[in-house]
Parts: sequence; structure tokens; C-alpha cells
Amino acid sequence: MTNKNEYEPLVLAVDDDPLMLALVQRVLAGVAEVIGVDNGVEALQRAVETPPPDLILLDVRMPGMDGHAVCRRLKADPRTSDIPVIFTTGLGEDEDEAAGFEMGAADYITKPFRPAVVRARVRAHLQARMLTRQVRQDNALLDRKVRERTRELEAEIQVRRETEQRLQHQVYHDDLTGLPNQVLLRRYLTELCRRDEACGLLLFAFNGFVEINNTLGHQNGSQALALFAQRLQSLVRQFPGARRIEGQARLVRMEGVCFAVLVDPEHGTEVLLRAARELQAEIEQPLGYQGMSLSISAQVGIAWAPEHGKDAETLLRHAHIALQQSAQEEGQLAVYREDGDQYSARRLSLLGDLREAIQEGGLTLAYQPQLDLAAGQVCGAEALLRWEHPHFGFIPPDEFIPMAEQTGVIRPLTDWVLAEAARQCAAFRARGYTLAISVNLSARNLREPDLLERIIAHLAAHDLPRDALLLELTETEMMRNQDGALAALLALEAAGLQLSIDDFGTGFSSLAYLKRLPVRELKIDRSFVSDMLCEQGDRVIVRTIIQMAHNLGLKVVAEGVEDQPVLDALAEMGCDRAQGYHLCRPVAPEAMLEWMGREELSSVRV
Repeated sequence: MTNKNEYEPLVLAVDDDPLMLALVQRVLAGVAEVIGVDNGVEALQRAVETPPPDLILLDVRMPGMDGHAVCRRLKADPRTSDIPVIFTTGLGEDEDEAAGFEMGAADYITKPFRPAVVRARVRAHLQARMLTRQVRQDNALLDRKVRERTRELEAEIQVRRETEQRLQHQVYHDDLTGLPNQVLLRRYLTELCRRDEACGLLLFAFNGFVEINNTLGHQNGSQALALFAQRLQSLVRQFPGARRIEGQARLVRMEGVCFAVLVDPEHGTEVLLRAARELQAEIEQPLGYQGMSLSISAQVGIAWAPEHGKDAETLLRHAHIALQQSAQEEGQLAVYREDGDQYSARRLSLLGDLREAIQEGGLTLAYQPQLDLAAGQVCGAEALLRWEHPHFGFIPPDEFIPMAEQTGVIRPLTDWVLAEAARQCAAFRARGYTLAISVNLSARNLREPDLLERIIAHLAAHDLPRDALLLELTETEMMRNQDGALAALLALEAAGLQLSIDDFGTGFSSLAYLKRLPVRELKIDRSFVSDMLCEQGDRVIVRTIIQMAHNLGLKVVAEGVEDQPVLDALAEMGCDRAQGYHLCRPVAPEAMLEWMGREELSSVRV
């Protein structure tokens, strides 16, 4: 027996001849441990004991149960079917060997034995057995490791799947409210637009959270926002045509205090607008929070697909612009309008074209004469900017001038107007007409530190006196940044330049501020002048402005004079000057010269 730590093969020898068993033990000494039995029944019993034999030497011819019967039983039993069996026989008949191989024998050894052959064959089969066992063990180990790794991988896959689901939820949902976010809304909108489905996009923005955050802190502000979002979500469930974005969720949190709702247009615009206003009113109801009553308001911006956008990004952008526009609307609700979109494609194109028009002479000035009502003579003219676009046609000043003010183009635009007005003023004077040309300035111009130097330079370029140009600013413009505007106006007046308040009566200037302004005249807005004969209130306003201006030592110009009765009434009230279509429309310089030279001017009764 060898040390069990060094595995020694076990051979079961089955033979009814004791001498043969003894011979086998001697021959296989050092090759394997040999256990001998003398009958088939005992052989079957020993074959299933532990440890099982690695090989069986089985005599074919035995009394009782012969070797073939034993072999068949061994191969039929799953516990012993894989043990190699070597038949030992003295017969040597081919048919006996053939029968043995058919029933599963591994080899045949004929008697009498040749020891070297027996040892070699037994050793070879044992090695094959050991290799087979090792392969099976390795396979079993591999199978176990594969199963273990499979379980590990399944667990990892499950964790990864749960992580991916959690991350996906985070990507498409808002952390604070749990609502779908703008990423999910964009996907939803993209699919709607791909199918050319009509829909309305409503954006709600809460007002009042700056004060809440500043008072309660951002953590409490966030909790309050979540409560208002819950209220809005509940209200949106009753909103006509509100679409489900995901599950039962109809509300989307965009960012900050902005939320979105998608609606079907089937109910009609008026129904949806009315529902939006009702929703605004519900949002404004106070909300209890930590013993306090919190109140907010909401503004609403609306854009329709495909009218306002045929893709998700355009529709979202236009809804945001409508939301911005709503701040200026009564009721803080607005539907997208391209004319109010400072970022529209038309606006972007116009901005570039305006720069080019300034540089390439694409702009013109039209002149509307002003009549001195006491003398019955032309005493000045207002220069009005005109732009005939090569593609869009006539562009009204109230469209492109605000655009210029917002982008910084107002500076070169103002310089062009000043230069052209000064040039034409000199041309009028060369023809014998000593006129003051009124030029409109922007409040942004007043913030330009070199404005005074530039105006003086334009006048000097044509040898004009300082009073040749009359600088007009609207009442509203002057009220912006009063202290800064006043300082700039005082500097202009100190240099000898003449100033005028345009569209007077439409703003909210105080008399205290008005008397501080270094202006020489007021221009009454046309909205009061045109209807003064049929509207008692307008007539009172016009008369009051004239009297007040005169008391302050200012001249008064009335705009919008459309007929002779209005002109007569203004003269009777003591108005100093007038301009309007009844006298002359804004015309090119040559036409104005022609108008001033006609005898018909004397037929204007004053």
C-alpha cells in the first residue's frame, strides 16, 4: 500500500482459480493495488463499494455467473458502467472476444499470462482511466466554476440592469418632483413632429420664488416648489386635451420654476386659452407651508405645432419666447408671435442686412415739414428713417430700430442718420431754407460717452451751427435711468444743442422731473391730436399740455394733424408748430424742396 496522498490505482481481479488471483497480484505489484474475488456475485458487490475499482480483470469462464453475465450487469449499472473491464480467458476464440467487445469490454488477455504484456496493458488502461477521471474532474470543476460564474454574471447583470434603469429614470425624470423632464419631453415631441401630429406646447413659469428662496432659504424653497408642482400636476389632469407624457404624468418639469404641458388642439384655441387662464387663477391660490401662506403667480407661453415649429427644438424655443413675451401681456399669457421674437430667422436676417444697409447706402431719410402756426411758414422738418429691403420690401422703423437697440447696431445707425441729416440740412440752407432738422435719438445713445463729440463732428463737417439739428427723445426713453439720462442731456444742452421730448403724454414723467430737463420743446403725441375735435378728453389734454409747456418756457409741436379744423383748433389754443399729413407727408428732400417752393403753401390757413 502506498501513501494515500499518492493515489494508487485499485484493480479488482475476478477468477475462480486462487492460483490465478495470486499470480495477478504478483504481476501487478507496483502497478496497482489488487483485490481478488472468486465469483461473479461478490465481484458485483465489491464493484459498488468505496473506493470503487479503477479496472476489473474478469475471467470469462467461471461457475455460476460467468464473466459475460458479470460484465453485462456492470455495464447496466450507472455506478459501474464506466469502469474498464479486461476479460481473461484461455479460449482465444475470436467469437468469444467479439461477444465481449460488444457488451463493453475494454480488452482481452489470454492465458497463460505473459507478465510484461499484462503489466503493459493494465498500466495503459489505468492511465487512460486516470486521464478520463482527471478530465471528468476537470470538467466537473469547470462546470462548477461556470455555474458559479454564471450565477455571478446573472447577479452582475441584474445589478447592472437595475443601475441602468435607475440611471435612465434619472436621465428622463426630475429629482425634486419625480416628473418627466425636458429630455423626455424632447423625445416625445420629436416623435410627434416626425408623425406630423398637431399639438400645443404650454410653458408655465412660477413668479415669486425669488422672494420665497430669499426668505425661507433654498431648501425650503425647493420643498415649496415641489408642493406647487403637485398642485399644478393635479390641475393639469383636468386640463382639456392634456397628453400623457409617461404613464399618468401629464406635467413636465423643464428647469427652475418652468413646467410644460402638451395638449391636443381638438378643443380649439379659445377653449385652451380660457382653460390656461383658469389654471393661472388656481395656481395663485395661497398654499399652506410650515404655518405660512405662500402665494405665487404664473405666466404662460404657448406655441403650436406645426404652425410655430415643425421640429422639437423650434417648438420649444418658440414656446420659451412666448413665455418671455407673456411678461409684457395683460394676464401674463401669450401665444408665440414672430414679430416679437428677437431671435427669429427673419430678425436674424434683417440684423445682418441692416448692418450692410448702413454701410452700403441702403437707407434713406424722408422729411416731414413743420409749420410755424403764428408765421405760417415752414420752420423745420423731422427726419424719418426709411428702409426698403431688397427681399422683404418696406421695413417699418418700429421693427428694425428696437432690433438695432438690442444688438448695438444703434450706434452706427445713429451716426448714419446724424451724418445724412446734417448733410441735407446744409443742402436746404444752401437753397435758402434755414431749417432745423429734428433727429430721433435712442436712450442707448445717451449712454455713449462720445455722443456729444460725434454730434458736433457731424455738424462741423458741414459748417452748421449747433441749433441746426434738434435732438428728439421720447418721454418713455427719458424716464429710463433718469439720473443718467439727465446728466447726458445736460451735457448736450450745455454744448448748445437743442433737445425735444417726442410723443409727450404717452409716458409717465412727473412735472418735477420734466422741469429739470434741458429741453426747448414738447411734441404732443398724435394719439391725442388726431381725435381732439371729437373726443373731449383729448381736447382737454392737448390744451393742458400747451398751457403747461408755455408756463415752463417750452415750445409745443403737435403731431398727426390730418385736417384743417384740427389745425385751426391748434392755432386757437396757441400751439407753436404742427406737422402731419394735412400739411405734407414724409417725402424725399427733392420733393420737400418742391413743396416748399409751391405757392400752395400760402393757402394753408393758420
